[in-house]
Amino acid sequence: DFMRWAMAPLKITAPISRKRKENQNLSFKFVLAFLVVSSVLGFLLSKTWGSLTAQRASGGDGIGAAFNAKASSSSAQQGVKLRKPKDVSKDTLIATGEESPCGGKLVLKTSVGDLKIELRPDLSPESCHYIHEMVKTKKCSPCNLYRAEAPGILQGIMKDENLASLRKKGKCPPEYANSDQGKCPEWDSQCACHGPTMTHGMVGWAGGGSGPDFFIDTYKQPAKFWKQQHTVFGEIRDELTFQRIDQIYSLPTTKKGMMTYLDKAIHFEMEIQR
Repeated sequence: DFMRWAMAPLKITAPISRKRKENQNLSFKFVLAFLVVSSVLGFLLSKTWGSLTAQRASGGDGIGAAFNAKASSSSAQQGVKLRKPKDVSKDTLIATGEESPCGGKLVLKTSVGDLKIELRPDLSPESCHYIHEMVKTKKCSPCNLYRAEAPGILQGIMKDENLASLRKKGKCPPEYANSDQGKCPEWDSQCACHGPTMTHGMVGWAGGGSGPDFFIDTYKQPAKFWKQQHTVFGEIRDELTFQRIDQIYSLPTTKKGMMTYLDKAIHFEMEIQR
């Protein structure tokens, strides 16, 4: 009986110890599972955050972009002008309702070299915009220089059948508002002031019109005999371009009536440089 009484605590203690061990095993398994799940969730969150950060860096924040697109659409429907982004280049056309920029240099790429004309939107913004549109289409035809009246006139034509003809002429500068245009020439019976007195290097539409024929004034002195009847849209300030024009003047020509034509017209391609 004594031995039975002495062993009783061991019989009771054994099952209690096994239960405690089982509980410890369950606790360990729970902690291990928690750590695994936490690690997986942390990895997934880091991947998602990294993806969103990359999208924002490239300007493609999904939700933000969708919201901005919706806001832009709504603003456009209501006729609201949107601000121009500061980092957008001048060449980019922005849907703001404002006129697109039309400055830069018009380059006529010819067989004798490039002729560079600085556009003058301050004198005729409509002409400069029209030229920019023509350059974009890349379908200028005919585009050539055909008349060479040394030392004063190099004339050509630039036309795109896909574009509506330019009709608006240049505005009369304030300083010439009261100028007398004298007797109008037969080719421009409704002559009026459409620009400044042309000087060496200025480029304008021929015949007092609005294109497609144009000419470069290479007279050394101001062409006061034309009054202010021509729409000026550009100006040459590049000495190399004047040298190339002199080369063109030296090419074979033929006199026809009162005009002198190049025996072979010089084709050119057009591009805009900034």
